[in-house]
Amino acid sequence: MYGYSGVQTELCVTAADTDLTRVRGGIQSGGDSKIALYCYWRSSSAWRVRIALAHKQLPYEYRAINLLQKESKSEEYTKLNPMQQIPLLVIDGHSLAQSVAICEYLEETRPQHPLYPSDKCITSFNPPACIVPASYLHRTGIVPASSLIDY
Repeated sequence: MYGYSGVQTELCVTAADTDLTRVRGGIQSGGDSKIALYCYWRSSSAWRVRIALAHKQLPYEYRAINLLQKESKSEEYTKLNPMQQIPLLVIDGHSLAQSVAICEYLEETRPQHPLYPSDKCITSFNPPACIVPASYLHRTGIVPASSLIDY
């Protein structure tokens, strides 16, 4: 199956209750070779990060966090992410939350297959690729998946 950038990848959709750890992606260059993405399969923010990872052809370990079973509230996950939100990217010895910040970090540290145009003039007039889906999705009434759950 072909991913966002035409790169052959596996589609990263799983059942909500599946305990899943898989390695996804293509080539690896720069930084630590181990990247782990903690996410919930229905999260638009998690999709944004998966699209960026696929576009940059970065292999990663997918770690499913089932929000319906409150796995983001577990002691183990809270140690990684005190905010208890998804997605969370563990990379280069850092735990990064918030999908736009994750995309920015990937762009700065993994320059291959850039997310933004190389022409700085064009980039200055266009919002970053990760922000456009974020603002559009929230404007249309899609709320974060975690807000749908009664804690």
